[in-house]
Amino acid sequence: MGVLRNRRIRAGLALLLLAIAPVCLAADDRDAPPPADAPADAAPEIRDPFFAFMIGLVEGDSLGVWTQDDIRPFIERSGRESKLPIEMIERVERRALGPGDVEISMGRSARRLVRVELTDDLEMSLPYSILGYHPGTMYVSRVLQAVEWNLRSPNLTLPAKDDRPELSFSARNIRALRLDVGHVVLDVDYLVDKILGRYLDDTWTEAFLISRIDEAPEPEDLGLHGMALGRSRKGRPVSGAFDFSQDKVLPNGRPVAKVLSAYARTWVAPWKEPEGSRAWSWKP
Repeated sequence: MGVLRNRRIRAGLALLLLAIAPVCLAADDRDAPPPADAPADAAPEIRDPFFAFMIGLVEGDSLGVWTQDDIRPFIERSGRESKLPIEMIERVERRALGPGDVEISMGRSARRLVRVELTDDLEMSLPYSILGYHPGTMYVSRVLQAVEWNLRSPNLTLPAKDDRPELSFSARNIRALRLDVGHVVLDVDYLVDKILGRYLDDTWTEAFLISRIDEAPEPEDLGLHGMALGRSRKGRPVSGAFDFSQDKVLPNGRPVAKVLSAYARTWVAPWKEPEGSRAWSWKP
């Protein structure tokens, strides 16, 4: 997977699995209905109906297992199409980790596991454009399994630098999925690689996160944020952001995205690649 990497135009990829990242609250063995549909006259906060379905699960604290019988009717009722291959999503499961598998670090904990099963390995062109390009091919394994970290609701700050003032904001319910089984990889097209050069990398996805920003100086920073964190073939950490309301990848010079990424990496995608890293254990 590739992410633009300088201060102005680095952009986040691996957005297929951001659809999974919202599935990150407490789970048990009981089934639950899918989230309620939004009112017909409401402008969608989340344009893609599959993302809306998944985020509705977490914000409604719905728990259990979901299949095509749950997902397809919701998407049809929305009256909108998804860019994602919905027909390949066979099963989504959310459950609590056993006592021996719970992880605790620096006052944060991982107590939930998310597992997604597709009908087959997926190979497709990236469905989202970056600077007008669809920059490569996305590879997703049939089975994906992630540990979910509850990173709570911190007050975060980006220090002042040059002509940029200090930025402080409140992030609510940051949830991060560390991908432990399977892969989501972007292999950049040769032509796009030549055009964008050092600004675009092949990327192995390590984690996804979502959060809501309730208090920030700029109105465009408020609301739901989605991000992907990954690593280039050379081991360099990369990240990027996604706008659910516009259904598009965002340039990653945005201060809020930078702070969220830096905060979450401590638990799910360290700046320095750790020994035993899974990054690029599978290659296209």
